[in-house]
Amino acid sequence: DKASYDSALRSGARNDGWLKRMLIYKQIEINERYKNDPTRGITDYSNILLHSLPQMIFLLLPLFALMLKLLYIRRKEYYYVNHAIFSLHFYIFAFILMLVIFGLGEVNEALDWSVIAWIEIALTAGIFFYLYKAMRRFYRQRRAKTIGKFLLLFLMFVLILALLAIVFIVFSVFK
Repeated sequence: DKASYDSALRSGARNDGWLKRMLIYKQIEINERYKNDPTRGITDYSNILLHSLPQMIFLLLPLFALMLKLLYIRRKEYYYVNHAIFSLHFYIFAFILMLVIFGLGEVNEALDWSVIAWIEIALTAGIFFYLYKAMRRFYRQRRAKTIGKFLLLFLMFVLILALLAIVFIVFSVFK
């Protein structure tokens, strides 16, 4: 518990740095709060992460535009604002389609039809296909170049999403 850890620090038995002390205090607090029910702790933690998802997506929008700017840096006719408008356009499309997908998921829970799951998969794949087609139409490049840039964009997006998720996970531990 916290009192025994504090006494170990005062006596000199432990000489932990500031970060390690903060992490140990947080671990003690979490253990005391959820000692009898670890599933409640996981549920609370998941809710904190779920509530920070809109913030993460909001932060990803300008980063997505920046990734597009980096991919099309040699195209001088496109400014960052052009990429930001394209990103906003794609985000709106993806959010509308995700709303439909989540709605179908709720319908599928009630009806349990396997065809609805296939429709959800097709709509999810449609988001990626739409991004490819939108990039091809907006930036007016050949298929091979657009596919290559699409794959690079996807890879950069996943890496930045993973880094941002780690940051949000660390911050959610301290909430």
